[in-house]
Amino acid sequence: MEKTLTQLGLEYLDAAQKMDSLIRKCTKDLKDATERRDYRACLLLKQKRLCFYSQKRDLMETAYKLQNYYNRKERNLIE
Repeated sequence: MEKTLTQLGLEYLDAAQKMDSLIRKCTKDLKDATERRDYRACLLLKQKRLCFYSQKRDLMETAYKLQNYYNRKERNLIE
């Protein structure tokens, strides 16, 4: 099955939205761990959340590059 770059970019954006739900869940768990004063769990959840944010940022950058790949090429030819 062949897909265009725009379709792949949209898939990456969908994955980034899924990362948002994981981030929200992790934030909720972090709040619960803070209320329980489970500092070890807090540390692990903070690290996990940072990892999710990093992955989301990478997904968004890749989606942008895929969706705008041809536009960038056309701009270079014009200049």
